[in-house]
Amino acid sequence: MEEKSLRDIIKGKNYQISLSTIYKICESREIKLSDFFIAVEKWGKSTKS
Repeated sequence: MEEKSLRDIIKGKNYQISLSTIYKICESREIKLSDFFIAVEKWGKSTKS
């Protein structure tokens, strides 16, 4: 993943990332995809308040 892409994601810019990239990131951090998406869902709910 490019550093610029990561900065865009962190800044909250509308950035689309492929599932294969998400998988590679999760794999390198030893995170299951299901746990990643559970965390994303929780994050999404917390930002709606």
